[in-house]
Amino acid sequence: MSAEGNSSCCPSGTCTTSVCRVCGNPGMSVTKVTVESLVREARRSLLKSPEGFSFCRTPDCAVVYFNNDSGEYIEKDDMKVRVGIKEKQGPAPLCYCFGWTKKKIEDEISRTGKCRAVEDILNRMKSTGCDCEHSNPSGGCCLKDVADYVAIAHEHGKNG
Repeated sequence: MSAEGNSSCCPSGTCTTSVCRVCGNPGMSVTKVTVESLVREARRSLLKSPEGFSFCRTPDCAVVYFNNDSGEYIEKDDMKVRVGIKEKQGPAPLCYCFGWTKKKIEDEISRTGKCRAVEDILNRMKSTGCDCEHSNPSGGCCLKDVADYVAIAHEHGKNG
């Protein structure tokens, strides 16, 4: 569940937060399912446990997951997928279940003046469901991140 508690597609981590000791910013708890699904086996096999990790949302921090109790930090290179929030170059994924990237959103806005990403995701969630806990590094629903990026890209298109 997202920190806002309104994630309808994913039963992911709790709303508790801890602070990444590398960047000093708060993270959000993720379930062991998320860690087990997205961390490369070579790195995962070195963990004391896949439980107790938090996701670091700071774009410039190399840490993706941290566990302050065990002193373990999992970085971008340890992941099976690209972590969109931490990517400087495309494709930067936003929706891991249905393939929406920052570039795809920007391209649609350039072509049509609008973007149907949020509508598409909501419709597909109803018909096929999503698998955020297994596919999204945050372990939660992407809808807020997608909607936020659509607004930013749309505004940039007006001003750009």
